[in-house]
Amino acid sequence: MPEDLRELRDVLGARRYGSRYCSDSGVVRKDARLVTEENIDPARLSNPHIRFYAESNPGYVNGDGLIQLTPLGVKEFVRAGVSAGRTLLRSRP
Repeated sequence: MPEDLRELRDVLGARRYGSRYCSDSGVVRKDARLVTEENIDPARLSNPHIRFYAESNPGYVNGDGLIQLTPLGVKEFVRAGVSAGRTLLRSRP
């Protein structure tokens, strides 16, 4: 991870999660275990994204999480706005 993105992740993690955030790993140890997972099927670990998640966040089975930074452009914001508009229209009587 580029150093500038790591710094941003750490600032956001510390501000939002305080001592529950580990800047060395990017893992958030959550107080409330709302979502827990079974161990990942070893066959799925051939996917590099799944393998990264499992290796970077071994506490995922207890509900721990990773902070994700996702670049968003105009296209993503427009898509989110259209989706939110459709949901709003569907929810009206």
